[in-house]
Amino acid sequence: MDAREDPRGATDPEVETPRASAVGVGVGFIGAGNVLGAYLRVLDLLIPKGVACEGPVFARDRSAWDDLRRRRPGIRLVATAGIVGIGTALGAILDAGDLAGWIVGLVVALISVLLAAVLWRSRTL
Repeated sequence: MDAREDPRGATDPEVETPRASAVGVGVGFIGAGNVLGAYLRVLDLLIPKGVACEGPVFARDRSAWDDLRRRRPGIRLVATAGIVGIGTALGAILDAGDLAGWIVGLVVALISVLLAAVLWRSRTL
């Protein structure tokens, strides 16, 4: 049994530390404001322990992307508003054609997943 450490330095031998999966929990961030650096430093402490893995960062302001990529090579930056916009437009077009609601929903969901997968693989999502 592992002892869980208390932030004040004490340990509780009765509390078992939860086991992480082989990859850990994916941790992403919404917003790339001034505290992102602090969050990423904490994440960097958790990754070697196998507790967490780095997820995407949603940074709506694309002017910040170059700085983020320079400071953290390999970061996955997300601006999914484009996918939502395409899905909304597609839904409106299909709905105007008097298709059944479940068909509209299915088509929009499949196209959204497909676009997200393509963009995720290209790491430009």
